[in-house]
Amino acid sequence: MLSRSRSFKAARHIPQSRQRGDVLLEALIGALLMGIVGLGLVYSASKVEVSHSQANAGNLAISQMRSLLQRYGPSLCDVEASKAVVLLPPNETNVALDVQCSNTTVTVQGVAIANPPKAVVLATPPSANNYFGGVLKVGE
Repeated sequence: MLSRSRSFKAARHIPQSRQRGDVLLEALIGALLMGIVGLGLVYSASKVEVSHSQANAGNLAISQMRSLLQRYGPSLCDVEASKAVVLLPPNETNVALDVQCSNTTVTVQGVAIANPPKAVVLATPPSANNYFGGVLKVGE
């Protein structure tokens, strides 16, 4: 007959109904943990999407602001101030820009240039911070 070692003990008999409850509890905890991980992934994906859409809107606005500066230049300070608007999709939203003008002094080799053009800075208003993720400035 085979002899058992002293360290080996026979397994205790656990009632089968209790084992089923343990497995169900482990499965419930596992499903809960998977749900938490899934929610974390959805949250991070939504944050990335918001950041991506703000970057796209910002790039579109900056390209339009640069175009306005090239097309109208210093006349945005006086005559063409109503043209300082960017048009953004998807609903063709008009965002009126803040136009900041300042006089400049230009000297070339010690000679002052008379009546140099004004320095023009276009900026998005603070009310559009949610759309762009902050204030955008062009012309500084």
